[in-house]
Amino acid sequence: MFGLLLLCLCPAVVCAQVNDELLVDPERFRPVDADIAIEPDEQTAVASIDLNRAELEDLQSHPMIGPTMALAVIAHRNRFGDLLGPEELQVVEGFDTAWIRRVRPLLRFGIPLIDQRFRLQSLLSESSHELLLRQRISSDDDIGYDNDGNYPFYQGDAQYLMMRYRLRAGRHLSVGILAEKDPGEQWITRRGGRMDFFSWSVMLRPERFIKSICIGDFQVQFGQGLVMWSGVSLGKGNEVSGISRRGVGVRSYNSPVESGFQRGLAISFSRRFWTLDTWCSYRKLDAIFVPTDTTYTRFAISSIQESGLHRNADELARKANLGSWSTGLHLMHERARFVHEFTLAMVRYDRALWAGDDPYERFDASGRTLSAAAYTLRLRLNNGIAFTEFATDAEGHPAWLSGLVLMPDRRWTLSAHFRKYNRAYHAPAADAFREGSRTRNEQGLYLGARYQVHRTVYLQAWYDRFHFPWLRYTQSEPVWGREWQLQLVHSPSRNTELQLRYRVEEKPVDGGEGVFRMPHAAQRRSLRLDLSWMQGKNWAFQSRVEANRSAEAEQYTKGLLLFHEFRYKPLGKPFSLVMRFTIFRTDGYATRVYTYQQDMAGVFSLPAFSGRGQHAYLLCRLRLRPGLDLWLRCGRTLSGGIAETDLKSQLRWQF
Repeated sequence: MFGLLLLCLCPAVVCAQVNDELLVDPERFRPVDADIAIEPDEQTAVASIDLNRAELEDLQSHPMIGPTMALAVIAHRNRFGDLLGPEELQVVEGFDTAWIRRVRPLLRFGIPLIDQRFRLQSLLSESSHELLLRQRISSDDDIGYDNDGNYPFYQGDAQYLMMRYRLRAGRHLSVGILAEKDPGEQWITRRGGRMDFFSWSVMLRPERFIKSICIGDFQVQFGQGLVMWSGVSLGKGNEVSGISRRGVGVRSYNSPVESGFQRGLAISFSRRFWTLDTWCSYRKLDAIFVPTDTTYTRFAISSIQESGLHRNADELARKANLGSWSTGLHLMHERARFVHEFTLAMVRYDRALWAGDDPYERFDASGRTLSAAAYTLRLRLNNGIAFTEFATDAEGHPAWLSGLVLMPDRRWTLSAHFRKYNRAYHAPAADAFREGSRTRNEQGLYLGARYQVHRTVYLQAWYDRFHFPWLRYTQSEPVWGREWQLQLVHSPSRNTELQLRYRVEEKPVDGGEGVFRMPHAAQRRSLRLDLSWMQGKNWAFQSRVEANRSAEAEQYTKGLLLFHEFRYKPLGKPFSLVMRFTIFRTDGYATRVYTYQQDMAGVFSLPAFSGRGQHAYLLCRLRLRPGLDLWLRCGRTLSGGIAETDLKSQLRWQF
């Protein structure tokens, strides 16, 4: 493995201790019906928060904290001062050891490592560096890697490789460089002489009149997401207080995911109660074109590809063949209990978008330019937060949402969210709270509640009723649907947590063939029992049983998943181990089961299991010396008589 070969090249260094591998479970805060692999940059852009510097509104609107914990943190800070670290959270009302252990890597406590005044010489002398090298080899089906004369074979080998360098100087300066190749892509491209994907960014925060300047690749998140929200959004997670958002503004981008970011210049200005953000971006995107005349001289955009894969001749021909300009501004006024925001964004392509000929595509975007504007209002209450956002695109099609999160007393947390997105609404990068795949053609009402039954027991439930006013890809007429979840969590001690969850989703889908396709009722039910506990100071265990049933057109299919995991991390030792064994039995893909897996630091994985088989993996972390860490992961899946092996390695050098 290339990571092992580089060990001899890394000199001995001394640096401060770093957080252990991320133990945050995305299933606690994200929907579990999507196959995702999230980079930490995206996750921390949503979840990272400074508990000593955040205001009450920031804490209340955070998906992992909410109103109950927010008030407890503020009360503790007012009485005892700043928190010294995650251990102190154990004496704050509402925080339990299991929760602290899960989210600890994503919490900050506002303890400066250097002089916080902006002095370039001081910043550079006290800066920290991180070099990360990652490799993955999989024994998946090798079709495409051999030139058999028929299949459009891949240009590169089956390895995944990534290199990332970061420089941080306090909170005032950060620099990032990333290079990556996916399986099947060339190690060094013929055009450009580098890896397939290359990204860089420089973020400077003078924090005077100019709040920040970002050059290179960056992400933009404003308001509630009706106009501009690039990166990960949490959607309908398990926490009922997570329906409220507070955009992080402009952040540098250092993820190998080849979509969902801007490339250019972004500047933020701040003066007393006012903040102004503006950006300008130009990127080359991958697109598929269709001819618009019989002479094949004019073309329109059929679809924009976001996979980032450039393995064979067809994919290479689509690489960076579409220019995209993006610009916009965001103005925010924050004072007392009110926050007012105005967001305007526009994107312009080199060619026009083609909506398509199918009936469900009648209101899809068309033309070369997309633009939208939104007004957002947030009101901080004594016991909660209220918010609303109204947006309209250039054609006058509206989109609107409103929400409320309340804590009437210490036991109750209540939330409500209403949304109404026009079927023809189009924004450059909309990603608001929704059920469908895009922020348009949807109406819905979400209600949630959390009740602290006892000091060690709480009950959480939510219900979402949604309607699609126009046709969708899998639905030949407007339909209604609903989804609800009931969850009971019992923590009898600081080291034990038992979770029982029941979830039901009803959404009509098309059945039949040809012109006789009609929507019919489809229902999916799932039941999960999860037990996590610690034995002593070195051992942690987790066991889960999850069963589901899918009913569609009077046809029933079932699914079952069981796993047991142990984690061994001896105190004072330079290594840790994680091992899991999983058994799954499902009747088909409709009853697939998702489960979060521990992975190398900086990698989140939530694979789907279907069919009949077993899966096991072993993850080992070694601290070779202070500042030098090595991760090794081996996973093996046996399903349908086919065995697949997945090997990963990662080397991180911090100095």
